[in-house]
Amino acid sequence: MLLQRLEQVASSATPQALSNALWAAAKAEPEGSSQLGDVVAQLLARTISSTPLATPQAVSNTLYALALLPRAWPMDSALQLVERLVQLLPAADPQAVANALWALGQYVERGWLARLYAQPCAPLQAAVTGFAGALAASSQVVKPMEASNS
Repeated sequence: MLLQRLEQVASSATPQALSNALWAAAKAEPEGSSQLGDVVAQLLARTISSTPLATPQAVSNTLYALALLPRAWPMDSALQLVERLVQLLPAADPQAVANALWALGQYVERGWLARLYAQPCAPLQAAVTGFAGALAASSQVVKPMEASNS
């Protein structure tokens, strides 16, 4: 019932609501399961189409949610999200940057990016460098937990 309602409202949801729904679906998905695959795919497609309107937090939360899922999702979607977050870096807070770095670390650890790129990916390396620079140059005080997450 809840999943049906989520599918109904996904087309009108904000980027933040979509990223929250993806996170919830990722947390609800049992290890080794793909029960929510269709719902996650729909939410991901809608999230990708709404990224021009997304905040840095919504984009980083989506990357984080995808990293929580027990199976790989299309890396081109993740890379679109990374590219959008790089564009939004000046407005990103340290937690958004840390969440994105954690997610990318999970993608690398699981070998998800290796399937897409046989060699190191220059745009992805530039993004990680940009994220680290944004954390270092942040005008906000970076909390130890935020720094350790990255």
